Amino acid sequence: MKKKDKGWKVKFSDEVIKELDNLPDEVYDKLTEIVKGVKEGRLDPTKIGNPVDFIDLDKKLQCPKCDSKKVEWVLDKNSKDVIFNCFKCNECFWMTYSEHKNAIKRNSHKLVRINK
Repeated sequence: MKKKDKGWKVKFSDEVIKELDNLPDEVYDKLTEIVKGVKEGRLDPTKIGNPVDFIDLDKKLQCPKCDSKKVEWVLDKNSKDVIFNCFKCNECFWMTYSEHKNAIKRNSHKLVRINK
């Protein structure tokens, strides 16, 4: 989003535009209302939602897709969501922190050793 004189310019990626048709009607209507408010300057996108505060997790599993150890596991402290990114094959997904802890228990043989 870019700040304009009275509002903000809103741009969507091609991927998001494709997914808009899959949204339930009530979600689509709410999203449309928010976008309109941002464009008109009634809503400030810098004040919507919660800030993201990532911390790097010490316990990391290899990539489930390619077994690479070049991975990133981060926790958003404000939402308790864990985000995974593989730097080799670009696999990415998210899970809850409790799901992450369970995955570590089930797959301890795939732990990435971190040199500190």
